[in-house]
Amino acid sequence: MAQPYVVPDLYRPYPARLNVNVQAARTRAKEWAKGAGMLVGDGGRAGGRWSESGFDAMDTGLLGAYAHPDASAAELELLTQWYTWLFFVTDHFRGERRSGAGGEGRDRLLDLIGPVGGAGGADGTGADGRHAASPRSAAETGLADLWPRTAAIAPESWTEGFAAATRALIRSIAEREGRSGGDIPHPLKLFADRRNSGAAAWATHLVGLVSPGALPDRVLRTRRFASLRACFADAAHLANDLYSYRKETEEEGRPDNAVLSVERYLHRSPQEAAELVNRVRTARMRRFEEMSATEAPAWVADHGLTPGECAAIAVTVKGLQDWHAGAVEWHERTARYRPTGTREPAAVHPPYSPPRLVIPSITSHPRPHSPTFVPPSLDHPFRLPPFEQPWPHRINPHVEAARREARTWARESGLLAPPLWTDATFTADDRPLFTALTRPDASAEEVCRAAKWDVCLMAIDDHFVTAYKTERDVPGARAFVERVPDLMPIAPSSPPPRSSPSPIEHAITSLWHETSADMPEALRHRFRSAVADFVGANLWELDNIVRGRPPDPVEHLEMRRATSGADLSIALMPGTPELDLPTAVLRSAPLRTMREAFADTAGIRNDIHSYRMETEKEGEVSNGVLAIERFLECGPQEAVDVAYAAFTAGIASFQEAEAALPRLFGRLAADAPTREAVHRYVEALKTWMAGANEWYRRTGRYTRRPTPP
Repeated sequence: MAQPYVVPDLYRPYPARLNVNVQAARTRAKEWAKGAGMLVGDGGRAGGRWSESGFDAMDTGLLGAYAHPDASAAELELLTQWYTWLFFVTDHFRGERRSGAGGEGRDRLLDLIGPVGGAGGADGTGADGRHAASPRSAAETGLADLWPRTAAIAPESWTEGFAAATRALIRSIAEREGRSGGDIPHPLKLFADRRNSGAAAWATHLVGLVSPGALPDRVLRTRRFASLRACFADAAHLANDLYSYRKETEEEGRPDNAVLSVERYLHRSPQEAAELVNRVRTARMRRFEEMSATEAPAWVADHGLTPGECAAIAVTVKGLQDWHAGAVEWHERTARYRPTGTREPAAVHPPYSPPRLVIPSITSHPRPHSPTFVPPSLDHPFRLPPFEQPWPHRINPHVEAARREARTWARESGLLAPPLWTDATFTADDRPLFTALTRPDASAEEVCRAAKWDVCLMAIDDHFVTAYKTERDVPGARAFVERVPDLMPIAPSSPPPRSSPSPIEHAITSLWHETSADMPEALRHRFRSAVADFVGANLWELDNIVRGRPPDPVEHLEMRRATSGADLSIALMPGTPELDLPTAVLRSAPLRTMREAFADTAGIRNDIHSYRMETEKEGEVSNGVLAIERFLECGPQEAVDVAYAAFTAGIASFQEAEAALPRLFGRLAADAPTREAVHRYVEALKTWMAGANEWYRRTGRYTRRPTPP
């Protein structure tokens, strides 16, 4: 059989080092696997899935020794057994799928992860404190042994994080291996899922276990550390995808491989897809290098770290570097993945210099492939997608009243004046039409009030561009963001400030004073927090502009849930239907999926429509289309195709979640009023999405040209 591709040279900025205790780790890993029943034949109990020769060829002892070159013999033994369990549980769930067992062992594994602060299984209790049943599989036997041994030597704070990561890993593996074939995942979804519950993200905790000193929580919670960990996870998973492609796609029927995803969504051959995946991995590794050198020192300045905490950060970062180098070296040597092809060893890579951002040419159209799209527009450097949705739009009969009141309020607030807006640009943008389309059943009073807020939010967005982004004024932007909550006091009787330093602050203050008195207190808190998040997200966008670097598209999509104003849109819905929902329902998986799809589709649609305005006129780099271009090394049209595929996937996810509501109602024993409240909420989301879709077709905001001076 012909090889699908030759594995490209992988960028390796760090040397691989081998732990001197490698042979002992190999020996103990095999003894442990035999004792747990993971091996078949004479070497293991019935129910094992590995032959002894296959286990030796896989060589988990070598993985542990390369990934943790400085671990002690006892530490390496424990770590190697964790990696052995990881591979076995993956094969275990795949075997259950093939045998039709249904994957019922997932919950039994989850029960073996004990409560933080306790032995976690040593006393026979599971995660919920119940007495755990005797293990029924080698996967359960292995976890029942590993968990209490690890919890006994680890700090409680580490154990808490590792418990969450292990639960997420088990759920992810069970879901992934429980599928037979299925749709190839979208690249952005693949990256997002792996960052949250992939094996590499899980392995960062094992690196922390053997790193002296604990990372301070105030660092672990930062976006910077999340970005560093995302770079680590992306690069590790992409390397694995390059080596495991044949095993996963031909032998296991698994669609969640990045090479396969690039083939499907960017229409590449296997070799072209592999080369592109390798370039993306190289970019993520170089970003990891850059962050290791520049971001870690910034934590010291930002958080006032002690010398001991600084040392813990340095050791952890070094541990992540060692893990990357060792994992690639192990992939070159292990027999777990059938070789896809080989190449001569790569030459030494030159030192890396961060590239300067170059906005791509709007005339570049490599590999156009979007036959269902409408013809090219003179106002967009690509063919606009149709943005098909299954729900019809309707318009509020009070649209003209909303237009009149919103214009009057904007003029009185000082918003209809350069550099923000003019009467002409206000008319062309027609934000009150957006309000009328997204809230077709609102009363005249409700739609006029919501129109003012929609106009105000758009004014905040444009104010940030003219006042701070254009001028790269980070201190001024930070001061503005810090003032916004004070403009919206929770006490409804609080009078507005007598004077405001700018029209936009006067607009926020006056509108809050006018509309907040009638809000329930819970809504006032939520709305104020949502406005603050919406405004604050602009600091992240400004930081990207100053650095001259688009975000990676997964991080951008997550941030877009704040910057798109979706949470504010939900809060402005007539009657605020979300407030009628019980907490258990609101936090359930179907409703969480619908909220995320609601926000994601709103952000993607805006990024596509606003691409030219943001990249050419405003110098914006936090645009989803641009982020995909830079991340996947493609042209604007291909980036739009990939973004639109995520849009349609979001619509499909929303519909699937809606179809799951009857099961949710049954599981929660929801009464009739609760069911009716959920249906009102879901209908409000669908109505908003249909209306927003229509507004983008009608508004002139993203096609108007700048007025000459």
